[in-house]
Amino acid sequence: MRRAAQGGHVDVMEVLHARGVLLDDITVMRAAAAGHLPAVAWLVERLGAGAALTIHVFAAAARAGSMELLGWLRARDCPWDEMVFAAARSEQLEWLVEQGCLVGDDSEPYIQAAYQGDLAMLCCLRRLGCPWRPDGSRLTRAAALMFRNPHVHGEPVQRVLSWLLDEGCPVDWKYLEAAAKYIDNEGLMGWLQAQRKQWAHVGSNGLRP
Repeated sequence: MRRAAQGGHVDVMEVLHARGVLLDDITVMRAAAAGHLPAVAWLVERLGAGAALTIHVFAAAARAGSMELLGWLRARDCPWDEMVFAAARSEQLEWLVEQGCLVGDDSEPYIQAAYQGDLAMLCCLRRLGCPWRPDGSRLTRAAALMFRNPHVHGEPVQRVLSWLLDEGCPVDWKYLEAAAKYIDNEGLMGWLQAQRKQWAHVGSNGLRP
């Protein structure tokens, strides 16, 4: 049943259901994670909104990137919280804010964007006023994890770190340098050390708050 839901095969789900195969919330999540509105609607009709519509279903739909499905869930009062905002794509964030979705204060959306090296998402979050923790500790750790992401390397790493600095995010330089040393990237280490000196000079001259 879950495989059929993930594939959006409503006809197959109907046959399986007629044969007594049980439905559950994970089946709904599988359909939502694949962005299959007809499958989600069918499951909700069978299970009832109270059992089928959960925060996890909304978050799964946000990861799938289907605005049609998000709007459908919202119209049916599917519960949501900051987990949904953290899971969403950049093109969905403004709509979520307008709809009153909680954005949270734990820096989680920034952390996920930084790990992926997604500068556009970081800019969008900042523009929408999504807060980050004042000490910057979690963002620093996310940036360090980015070093180990095999899909993010070279210029994207430096662009994200430069953006964080320009936006006034506190940075734990020792932690970042240790992370760069761990992956044995001399170029990145040299760049970090140069940036650390530059920002220390800027701070000592009172050019930054």
